[in-house]
Amino acid sequence: MTVTVTNTQRTNQYQTGLDRFLQEARTLAGFAHPNIVRVNRYFKANGTGYMGSGQIEMLKGFTQVPPNRLATKTSLTRGQLRPPPAGS
Repeated sequence: MTVTVTNTQRTNQYQTGLDRFLQEARTLAGFAHPNIVRVNRYFKANGTGYMGSGQIEMLKGFTQVPPNRLATKTSLTRGQLRPPPAGS
């Protein structure tokens, strides 16, 4: 599958966005910090850009939220979301 721009008036915008994405990937690849996902590889193919990383482990203190409990704008504004209990 190849990504193509169907509106030729937007070709320059798409190319600019693609160039910025690859620049961001290049920048991220230079970081080695435990709080930033490590980018191992980035490349351009099939008319779009890709960046790849290794497997990401869940961090201690974070809880996995079931899909039916994902945050919504309403739950955020009503303060319905709470941080995980201490010691989790």
